Amino acid sequence: MRVLRRTVIALVLGVLVLEGALRALGLYLTKTFEANLKAAQETKDCVTILTLGESTTGGLYVNGHDSYPRQLERRLRLRYGRPVCTITPIHFGQNTSQMYKRFDRYMTTFKPRLVVFMCGANNTWSLEESNIGSFIDLTNPDALGLRLRLTLDRSRVFKLARMAKYDLDGWRKAAKDDLSGRAQYTPWPPPDENVEFGTRNQKAFLALWAYEVGHMIDTARSQGVPSILMTYPNYHFPPVSAFEELAAAKQIPLVRNDLMFQPLLASDAAAHKYFFPDRGHPREIGYAMMAAEVARVIEEKDLLRLEGSTASNPPR
Repeated sequence: MRVLRRTVIALVLGVLVLEGALRALGLYLTKTFEANLKAAQETKDCVTILTLGESTTGGLYVNGHDSYPRQLERRLRLRYGRPVCTITPIHFGQNTSQMYKRFDRYMTTFKPRLVVFMCGANNTWSLEESNIGSFIDLTNPDALGLRLRLTLDRSRVFKLARMAKYDLDGWRKAAKDDLSGRAQYTPWPPPDENVEFGTRNQKAFLALWAYEVGHMIDTARSQGVPSILMTYPNYHFPPVSAFEELAAAKQIPLVRNDLMFQPLLASDAAAHKYFFPDRGHPREIGYAMMAAEVARVIEEKDLLRLEGSTASNPPR
């Protein structure tokens, strides 16, 4: 009995030590990664815009410089005559909980002058690190299993063991990305159980989205940083009405990408010109339209506080 007790204590202590070591390594990797991004930003003496979203923000299927944030950079540089940099954390396939958990760090590290949000489409099926457990009634039969899974996922040791079990060839790279604090990826296509869970609990996911995006908007405002909210070109969750309600409640500009693209989806020829076959991800020309509309709002409302600055009269 005494031997068993000592063995259990040794195992527990070993797990705790390993957990601490993994977290310390992750902190080091995170600081190194973000310090490199910040150094590049400071070298250019940029006015920084933080653009938060998923694959439609990162520019899936197009070259990186053709995504809407990168085209927005070029437009604003020409308009104001000084470097404007967009920072887009990698969130392909991610949910707003992952952005929410890292938002304070983004604000501290990158010190943006403006934040643009177009996010939430993945929430109902991308469950890694999701806060949905806090928005589901305890009587919901889905609640117990979900909360157990999400609680275990907070442990670096558990995640390392899970990655090693399911992907012996790629676990080292996956572990490095996870330890660095980057958002975890959800498999695509999403598991059937994720889709079914999201379908059953859309009301809870909508409440989660409104809370997390609203909190990020409030956090930015408390630091004197304005925000813009954008609807998707052609996604239906969160619904447009939810974007309208949140923008009105927070009194921030709303860019209606859905209205801009709706006529272009009326015919197959037009849809093919502006969208890839999934009709959710724009082509370069579609992202150019989005960049132009965001730039218009930024200029009209002087959200970068560069009023009077032009290419021929740059700010000092």
